[in-house]
Amino acid sequence: MFDSEERRRGVELLITILAKLYLVVELSAEACPLCRHEPAHDPDCPAALAWSLLDEEQRNEARRAMKALAFQLGYDDTSHDTLVH
Repeated sequence: MFDSEERRRGVELLITILAKLYLVVELSAEACPLCRHEPAHDPDCPAALAWSLLDEEQRNEARRAMKALAFQLGYDDTSHDTLVH
């Protein structure tokens, strides 16, 4: 399906970035910059589609990464915590 290993890695990276965008939009009060829907994504939104491609372990890892980044930036809002501990 992919021309090369490099192209496959590029597609995987794009999916990961879009999935993280999905999380950022879910945690914010802003509309998605891609589909312009708020508070949820349009079903055809690239971020929502990328999120749907991840398995549960990958979703949890993305959540942990985004929460770690938010913590480093000084954003701590546990009221939006959707990860079951």
